[in-house]
Amino acid sequence: YYVNAPFMASANVIAVALFFAIMGMFCWIPMIIHRFEQAFEESNMRHDVKHKVRKTNAIVASFIMLDFNDDLDIDQNEFAYLVSCSVLVDKNKLFDAFDTNQNDSLDIYEFVSSLLKQSFRTKIQSTASHVPQSKWTSWMECNVFRHRNYGIYVFVFLVIPVIGASVITGLSHRSSEDEIYSIILCFFVLNMIEIHLRCICFGVGRFFDLLKYPNPNYIIAAISNYKMSAESIDDAQSTIRLSAAERNWVHRHLRQVRPLSILEKGTQTLINRIEVVVFWLCLAAYLAFGVVFSLYSDASSDMHGIDQDVTVKVINDRFQSYFVQMACLVRIFTLIPANKRLIYVIFYVVPEFIALFCFLGLYIYAWARIGCTLFGDGKTDIVIPEIYDAADGMVANFNSLGFAILALIQLMIGEGWHEIMYFNTIATTELWALYFLIYITVVSIIIANVFVGLFLADIDQLSQQQSHDDIIHASVKQKSFQSYAAHKLNQLHYKIDTNEHENELMHRQIRHIEFILQQQQTKQPGYRSNSLLG
Repeated sequence: YYVNAPFMASANVIAVALFFAIMGMFCWIPMIIHRFEQAFEESNMRHDVKHKVRKTNAIVASFIMLDFNDDLDIDQNEFAYLVSCSVLVDKNKLFDAFDTNQNDSLDIYEFVSSLLKQSFRTKIQSTASHVPQSKWTSWMECNVFRHRNYGIYVFVFLVIPVIGASVITGLSHRSSEDEIYSIILCFFVLNMIEIHLRCICFGVGRFFDLLKYPNPNYIIAAISNYKMSAESIDDAQSTIRLSAAERNWVHRHLRQVRPLSILEKGTQTLINRIEVVVFWLCLAAYLAFGVVFSLYSDASSDMHGIDQDVTVKVINDRFQSYFVQMACLVRIFTLIPANKRLIYVIFYVVPEFIALFCFLGLYIYAWARIGCTLFGDGKTDIVIPEIYDAADGMVANFNSLGFAILALIQLMIGEGWHEIMYFNTIATTELWALYFLIYITVVSIIIANVFVGLFLADIDQLSQQQSHDDIIHASVKQKSFQSYAAHKLNQLHYKIDTNEHENELMHRQIRHIEFILQQQQTKQPGYRSNSLLG
């Protein structure tokens, strides 16, 4: 149409399209994201306040229940009832963690404030008994598994060969590659052995939750040898319960180990769980396909020919190889440090957007039902390639709810959405183009950009924690720390100045609101009469 149109008409259409595109990208979308971010922060604030109130009330109720003699204090005998069934926590050390003023009794302020602290969980866990560990497992953990480049070595020697074998299989275009499949299976076994060897050396419980279980004594001694400032080592880790001979063995055989931050412990715990779950699921799928194939081959040995059995065996081998390759290739995301942080951020942030995902699913479902009513029942069959070229090979349709949902997902990612819109509006009426325009505006523009904006806002806290860890670890390298410190100080001073300006604005607003409230109170008749009577 626009090929034969006048130049001015085409220019006007292009100008209008550019105007709306620029305004939407640099004006409307940022405004919508800012508004949603404000609403999201207010919702989180209200939720946190309600949660803190409920938690405080529950803690106060537990304090009243533990205070048997009603003297508004909890002594050690009363406190013992709180952890009477625990075998992991030392009662005396836990009481000392609560007793901040060291008066051998807990008042309600100490009890409530201690349990409300975010860092109190780590403090309690540090009072637990240390995980037993032998010398050879300690040597493996310090000298091998916690080596700085250990993940890179595992990736090079255990994962890259699987990637190469997979590429060779894809380029060969043969029906069966038994030798390559055997090589991939061998590397799958080696990767699984490596994961479970780490599990044995770390301890099963500590391997699956590094935040819950403290470091063993040998590891604490190796950490204490690490050249780091005293404040970067926890108080619990500075106490080493080793004999002189054991300390001497640590100095002679164990490499100095850098302590892991809370963020690093959480990341490594998540990575360990993912690797174990993925490998065991893939192994179960591999064995299940083998059992199914053996049962099928026994049942069909007398009914079918050899060629069909060979074809089924080839398909079974390919599926088994896919599962084995998938397990090994998942380690691309669990071994490379940048990918590990990305995985942790995704698992940390995504649960907070469950409500947004639920709304998106319900919105797509409701829009799919509307689409089935407007464009279903084969209404688009009248559109032939002679009328609209894209009709030839058009797969997306609204003839059923399932196909409608698939079509809307295709519209959400923006794959040929205009062709689907023209195809369906030609079959019905141009008015129903609003159906597609509204859906694209809400889903592809608003929801997608809002998700990205809120996602970036939520990872800011993780970035601050990572920045603190980088400062501690960079302090060990004294030669390069000078330039790093100068650059970091400039960044921190800039952030402090910015925050001071924002804090001043907020304090000014608070004073202004309080002044307005005082003015309104003085204008109330009841207030005037009370002041006159006084």
